[in-house]
Amino acid sequence: MTVKPRERRAHKKSRRGCGNCKLRRVKCGEETPACKQCKAFGVDCTYDGKVTGLRFAGESTFSLADPVAEIPKPRHDASHDGYRTSWTPPKPRYADQLQVALGVMNRHAGLESETRDLDAYRIGLADLEMLQKFRDRTVMTVGTKQSSLMYQKEIFQLAHTYDFLKHIVLTLTSLHDQYLDGIRKIDVSTAQHWVKGTQLFQSALRSKIPEESKDALWATAALLGAIQFASFEASCPQEAWPLKAYEASDLDWLKMSDGKKAVYRIADPTRPESAFSKLKIDHSWLYRAVDYSHAPSIALSRDYVDIFGLGPSSTGENNPYHSAAMAQARCLNIVCTPETLIEFLSFLGNVNPELFKLIDRKEPKALLLIACWYAKVFKYQWWIQRRGLIEGRALCIYLESAARQDARIERLLRWPRREFGLPVKDDEGAVPTGIWTPCASAGSILCVV
Repeated sequence: MTVKPRERRAHKKSRRGCGNCKLRRVKCGEETPACKQCKAFGVDCTYDGKVTGLRFAGESTFSLADPVAEIPKPRHDASHDGYRTSWTPPKPRYADQLQVALGVMNRHAGLESETRDLDAYRIGLADLEMLQKFRDRTVMTVGTKQSSLMYQKEIFQLAHTYDFLKHIVLTLTSLHDQYLDGIRKIDVSTAQHWVKGTQLFQSALRSKIPEESKDALWATAALLGAIQFASFEASCPQEAWPLKAYEASDLDWLKMSDGKKAVYRIADPTRPESAFSKLKIDHSWLYRAVDYSHAPSIALSRDYVDIFGLGPSSTGENNPYHSAAMAQARCLNIVCTPETLIEFLSFLGNVNPELFKLIDRKEPKALLLIACWYAKVFKYQWWIQRRGLIEGRALCIYLESAARQDARIERLLRWPRREFGLPVKDDEGAVPTGIWTPCASAGSILCVV
């Protein structure tokens, strides 16, 4: 009996499939704007042939404002000022913030059109090892000295109960491993944990929230903030914001700060029943406002006061730079350490929607604030080092044009450039930090260097 050789069924080879499906060697359905394969796997779908690696769709986890509705299309004009003295802050929309945040999460995670499996995750030996690494190593790099010790005990226990937190813990720990190994690209396993954790987190926020789950929700939001900073793949300033081509996800790390505010109001880690209630002072400082009345305790240069419009009549209501600039001023004479980290994080809490728009438009004064914040914090911990250094350098390079037009920006930019290892003109003989915080009496706010 002659056995016919098995014939391989002919099939049409997709030559117009997306870049991610080609990388994964799976058949692409070629749906637009995003194929089903990419949605199911949790990566951004792109038909750009120049893409060289998978781009995880969860990189923009959530924000309080819908960028389509509230943020104008960025204008990449370095000479654009954008400052408006008649600015009136938007009214808070506390009732809508969570719903908007969840909508943004859905768009970025590719979950709008599919219902995905939310069954409990079966933890394996490799995961147990990663959880142990989190408790013994990674958690000690997150938060202040006091909060790290608290997180070490509480988050480790909560992660065994709440799967959304478990996946986020595994994501952060895996990113830490990759950082230590010098790997920039997010691997598939890490991406899967991030997708799953984000999805479960969304589901928990949409449901009726039991009192006992609030701590896990806040812990997840806190770790997502570090993850957003750590997920950075650029290798040089030219590949980083604001020098590279515009992408909607460029400022996801800043949007995350707003998302944390929504979870903060829901979970309220300062409530007496919370395991984190002992950190009440730390948490309350995250979003505290800074008035000009605090200025006598801070010595600032005339350039700093002048360029950000600070003064007795300046407030968070009439000056979009005021709150963030004053929060930044508190940090100028201190080093970012576990003991002082909360002061630096409060800067992010004071970036209001109008200032965010100016940052998104690449308005020079707004970018100057971010560059100097990065210069103060990028050496602090692994999860911010790579982004802080490379985006910090990119910001300084981008601002060179504005510095040539405005001597105040040129002078204020000298110190950040030194911190980032960029060349600085020293013909004026300025002290590195002198232009920011000149030696002066505590009561002097307008100091000429």
